[in-house]
Amino acid sequence: MALLILSPLLAAGTTQPPAPTDGLADVYLQYGAIGATVIVLGIVLYRVFAKYQQRSDEAYEREKQRADSAEAKYDALQTVMRTEVAPVLARATDAQAKLMDALPEILAMARQRER
Repeated sequence: MALLILSPLLAAGTTQPPAPTDGLADVYLQYGAIGATVIVLGIVLYRVFAKYQQRSDEAYEREKQRADSAEAKYDALQTVMRTEVAPVLARATDAQAKLMDALPEILAMARQRER
């Protein structure tokens, strides 16, 4: 394993490893193309996830608007039911109750006519 690491140094005709540098230059010298590839891959992944987050936020807003619209329509329907339909149903129920109360008398009158 050590031979594989030192083989480029031996091939170049030197027996001393290069002097380490400080900071970012050391990272680039040590990792080279692999480091650059990792950096590019990181940037690409960041962009992909940022785009995904943007689309997710847009979808959330769309669904929120749809829900708000549905709630507004539901509230309008509830208002119509309370103001228009409920009073009519109450009157219809009263009329049906009066009819049921008067039904025996109406049937008795109909039987007397038949005789």
